[in-house]
Amino acid sequence: MLLYIEIYNGHPDYQGIENLVQQHLMLICAEDPGLSFSNTNYQEPGSPSSRFIQVEYVPTISSIGGNALNRVANQYQLNGDVVIFPRGSFDQIQLQDGSEKPMYSIPAGITEYYQNNGTGGWDSLIYYDVTPKDYFGEMGVNYVTRDLKGMCISVPRHVILFHELCHAAQSHNLPVQEETRLHEEILIIELENGYRASWRLPARGCELVFEEEIGINLGFCL
Repeated sequence: MLLYIEIYNGHPDYQGIENLVQQHLMLICAEDPGLSFSNTNYQEPGSPSSRFIQVEYVPTISSIGGNALNRVANQYQLNGDVVIFPRGSFDQIQLQDGSEKPMYSIPAGITEYYQNNGTGGWDSLIYYDVTPKDYFGEMGVNYVTRDLKGMCISVPRHVILFHELCHAAQSHNLPVQEETRLHEEILIIELENGYRASWRLPARGCELVFEEEIGINLGFCL
């Protein structure tokens, strides 16, 4: 049960975005010096050509985000590994049912579970949009949701990753049924709101996340 980040090898405009994942993890654990990164020879069965960075976390301070990261890095329940796949807004993501969608339309992030034939456990694969809109010009989109009063609020990238890490930390009977996913989403939003509060961000009241803008004036929250 180890935690990895894929070294991105897709669209040229997104090269190096794995460095943003490291920055987001630092934000999540409140810049705890117990977080470290190292090169590894790890191979993910579903991505044989990919290279990875190993994430290790030995908590030295307590924080809401750090506690969630510790559960994934050191207390993972599914006897497999957790792998973070950073993606750009317009990257195509292949889902478990074999379909493909651009990252922005999922939207923002998703955690999929695959049985690892080598270990017999279940790997949690986290795909999330790591590119803020202003990072690569028009190569990223913004995401929004609604607060408890129905008003539009932002979904920062590190909040997206925290949310998906919480999914990965859940103990499941796999494969996950749709009813279980819906129930779990409510629980994860409660955890996300605790994390949001630690950043003085407004609480989220909506299960849905939307892309705020794609191209010219295509908006959801007005």
